[in-house]
Amino acid sequence: MILLVQERAVPVGAKSKIDVNLRHFPKPYWNYLLVAALFGIGNSSTSFLILQTKGIGASFEATILIYAGFNLVAALISYPADSHSDQWGRRRVLLLSFIIFFIAYLGFARAKSVPLIATLFVFYGLFQGIFRSVGKAFASDFVPERLRASGVGWYSTTVGLFGGKHCCWAALGPDRPCGRVLLRLNLCRSGQYWTACVGSRDRTIIPRRR
Repeated sequence: MILLVQERAVPVGAKSKIDVNLRHFPKPYWNYLLVAALFGIGNSSTSFLILQTKGIGASFEATILIYAGFNLVAALISYPADSHSDQWGRRRVLLLSFIIFFIAYLGFARAKSVPLIATLFVFYGLFQGIFRSVGKAFASDFVPERLRASGVGWYSTTVGLFGGKHCCWAALGPDRPCGRVLLRLNLCRSGQYWTACVGSRDRTIIPRRR
């Protein structure tokens, strides 16, 4: 059908241009990105947890089901988390997510059975869903309304760049020394990010009802 459609060129004048001037973003926004980057450096990739699940003895099919449950929980919690962050504040909801993160990784460090690590993996999906959605909303609260999309874009870039560097480390397996170091480092980074969030000012903007 696309091949049968003829498109005519229409001259259109440019109404706007891309502005990449980083000075338009306030300092608290960059501080938040710095904290997110530090957490990303200390956090391991989900691939590491998948390999740990396999290493404990889960079958290939069971690992897929566990990972599917993790993604399902992360998807289902995203909207309620954002909705509650509008009422309770982004900072409080993010702190809750890092409590979940701490408990989950403490369990991962000690888990020796498939049912336990499956439960922890699905429980960890709560953190992922809350962190992804509320983290972006919190980033947008630091910037003017006209820069909201750009603010979310830089935040996503930061999380993506600093959050994916452990993929090659995870390939070595959770039973290696570096794997144990990552588990301990994740727990430390959780506390560090928690402290930074507590020290930051909650800039959640709740529109007034008319």
